[in-house]
Amino acid sequence: MRYLGRFQLGQFVHLSLITSNTAEEYPDAPTAPDAAPTFSIYNSDGSKVITNKRMPLQHPSETALFAVDQMLACLSALGPAYGTVEFEEGRSYFVRYEWLISTAAFARIDYFDVIPGGDCRGAYTALEFYERPQADFVVGALENGTVEKRRGPSIS
Repeated sequence: MRYLGRFQLGQFVHLSLITSNTAEEYPDAPTAPDAAPTFSIYNSDGSKVITNKRMPLQHPSETALFAVDQMLACLSALGPAYGTVEFEEGRSYFVRYEWLISTAAFARIDYFDVIPGGDCRGAYTALEFYERPQADFVVGALENGTVEKRRGPSIS
């Protein structure tokens, strides 16, 4: 079991996996799986937060290296269309990877902590200053797709 670290809401957790026909964390002989591996994330109570999400190949020449970046978002930032994907501050989460090689099932577990701070919507990916006669605005796009405006920015 690997400790992935401490993250805040809105940050991304980099999940990576080298598949092999053993459950070792760093195998001597990486082996391509029958299909793309999946991962599920559980909270410290054992409830599933994310279920059986597929992991893409990291690089076409590396047939046993899979990786994905999972955003730590909360339900209020995503909306009900995303189901129950929700991460909370002050909790530990466990990632269970599963894959098949020649119909034999393998699994591995990692874990991480969500610490206070951050923003469920992620960081700004674009900002634009918008000057109007009645007020000045900053319009920004966040990583979860939200576009927001803020009134009255000033430069000190």
